[in-house]
Amino acid sequence: MMLCCLFVLMYGCDKMLEDEPFSLKKTPNNSVALRLDGYYYENYSNDSYVHVLIFYRNGVMIDGGSAHSTVEFENWFRDNTFKSIIERQKTRWGLYVINDTIIKVETIVPTGWLHRFAYTKFGIILNDTTIHFYKNKESWSDVSEAIDDTFHFKVFSPKPDSINKYIP
Repeated sequence: MMLCCLFVLMYGCDKMLEDEPFSLKKTPNNSVALRLDGYYYENYSNDSYVHVLIFYRNGVMIDGGSAHSTVEFENWFRDNTFKSIIERQKTRWGLYVINDTIIKVETIVPTGWLHRFAYTKFGIILNDTTIHFYKNKESWSDVSEAIDDTFHFKVFSPKPDSINKYIP
């Protein structure tokens, strides 16, 4: 009996540890709505930090997270610090699709200890160097959250590679 309970518990825990799959499909970006020869950044927290997003022609994106400045990010890109971080973290990778001037970005977000959910940001492409994200939606909820995040483009080369083990 004890062995049976242990098996059921292990099977259930295994299912809880699975990440939710992406709802978006990897779709090449054939649009010219965004520049792809660099990255997009947003200043926040009284301009003390920047948040970086990197988009690729193959429909993959990287949520770079935060740093104190774009210069700090660029140094991480150059010295491979950034590469070693994103290679270990599935939550840095995502997919995006563009439909006219609307962009949807989806990542996997840790929302608890045992399970990670898909999380979608909705935005408007104001021009090829500016994206305004206006809504977040967690896959497990019918409720969306209004946001006001504006990302600006910065030319940078070489960008980190989009090849990863999380999105085939």
